[in-house]
Amino acid sequence: MCLALRCQMLLFLLLSSFFLCSMAFNIPFILGNVGFTKKPNGDTELGLNSGLNIGGHGAESGMTFNFGKGGSFNAQSGGGVLVGGDKFGTNSTFGVDKKGLVADTDVHLGDNKTLHGGLGKEKNFIDDLADLIRRRKEEKQRQKEQRIAERI
Repeated sequence: MCLALRCQMLLFLLLSSFFLCSMAFNIPFILGNVGFTKKPNGDTELGLNSGLNIGGHGAESGMTFNFGKGGSFNAQSGGGVLVGGDKFGTNSTFGVDKKGLVADTDVHLGDNKTLHGGLGKEKNFIDDLADLIRRRKEEKQRQKEQRIAERI
């Protein structure tokens, strides 16, 4: 059987199971997984994830699609690198819900530093960036004062 036909059959099986199944299941594959979830509120979620983490260093990526009641839809994607257990990368969300259009982006800068932005959240992003710069300057100033104090 050719590879294309096998892929089509697998896709058909996965999609059939996805729409008929009322419980969650995961299909693991090398360095990732495909997950299907039917939530109690009726929403359906499809997730595709991959990653590699060796001692806190590696990479990860993923894509999640949420289909909700009332026509809501949400697509989330993310990815980045792991350095010393800290994530550097982005997460993005795009969709439509009861409130309207959703378009958000988070930028992860490691050490639990995240800049939140998106449609209508430009001020949050700028404020987070300014706060990050301010904290970095304060940290450098403290280090400088500490070195001066050690010399005395």
